[in-house]
Formats: sequence, structure tokens, C-alpha cells
Amino acid sequence: MSLPDYQKAIAAYEEYLPMVRAGKDQMEELQTLALLSSAYGALGENQKQIVVLEQQLILSQEIRITGFESYALLSLSSAYELLGDPQKALTYREQAVQLAQKAQDPSQEVLALQQLALLYGRTGNAEKLISILEQSVAIAQKSNNQFSLALALDYLSIYLGDSTDRNCYLSLSEFATILGANKRCRKWHFSINFFR
Repeated sequence: MSLPDYQKAIAAYEEYLPMVRAGKDQMEELQTLALLSSAYGALGENQKQIVVLEQQLILSQEIRITGFESYALLSLSSAYELLGDPQKALTYREQAVQLAQKAQDPSQEVLALQQLALLYGRTGNAEKLISILEQSVAIAQKSNNQFSLALALDYLSIYLGDSTDRNCYLSLSEFATILGANKRCRKWHFSINFFR
């Protein structure tokens, strides 16, 4: 979408939102808020995006829709990170992990843990990054979530592969072997560069 298209989308969503609220269709309201927040984010209007995401978070908590609540928490985290507030970003990602644990949703927990780990990595806390990724690997393995397992191992290999310490390569290789992923440290590549 081009810049004018996002601006048109925002205008349409803002016009539509009061109608949805008047009709008391909370699911439609959540979806409209999600689209509106995405459009603001695409334009780099993070303050406006945060206002919309906070509305989405409140509504998703009221009607207890974990997926939308998790999306709002992770999106708020990203918006605050872009605004240069890593502490608020960490707080929202930690809440997303707690929400997934409370909901006993291993897929959401793995996703939230991986996003939390990557944020710790971007803030320079390599120890936390590795520790949390190892947690996500264990949960992905226990829940037989092969995609999340491969993704966590790839994140680890990217971080450890950048290290000049040869022991990092060995520990990742041993780690992959323990998990049965491969006897050699094989990398899985999806859309990793976006998160680096």
C-alpha cells in the first residue's frame, strides 16, 4: 500500500468505528481497531497507534479474547520500542508471556517468549536472550511445535553464530543434537532478518 492508500484506510476505519460501536458488535470493533492500529503503524504514527492499541487491549480483556489481547500487548511493545522506550516494551512483552501461560496456550507462549528474547537481544542482554530462547525451545519441543522449535534454534544460531567465541558454536551444536534437530548445527531460515 502507498502512503495515500494508508491515509484513505485510516479515514475509512475512523469513520466506520463509531458505526460498529453503535451496533455493539465487539468482534467487528476489535478487527477494525486492529486494522486501524496497523495502518497507523505503517505510517509511523506510533502515538496514534498506541491510543488505538490501548483501546483494543481494553476491549479484548473485557470480552476475554486472548488472541486479540496478545496481539495488542505485542504490538504495544513494538510501538514503545520504536518510540525508544525499551522498559515499557519489555513490560508489555512480559505481560504477553504471562497471558499465554495463564491461558495454557503453548503456541502463544512460545511466540511471546521469542519476541521477549529478541527484545532483550536488541537491548544488549545476551544472557536473557539465550535463557528465554532456551525456554521457548523446551516448550516448543514439549508441545511438538516443530516450526517454533526450528525458529528458536535459528534465532540461537544467528546470535551464537555472530559470536567470536568458538564455544558458542559447540554449545549450539550440542543443544541441537540433544533436541534431535540434527547432529550438526543446521540453520533454518524463514523471515529472520526482520527481527535482527
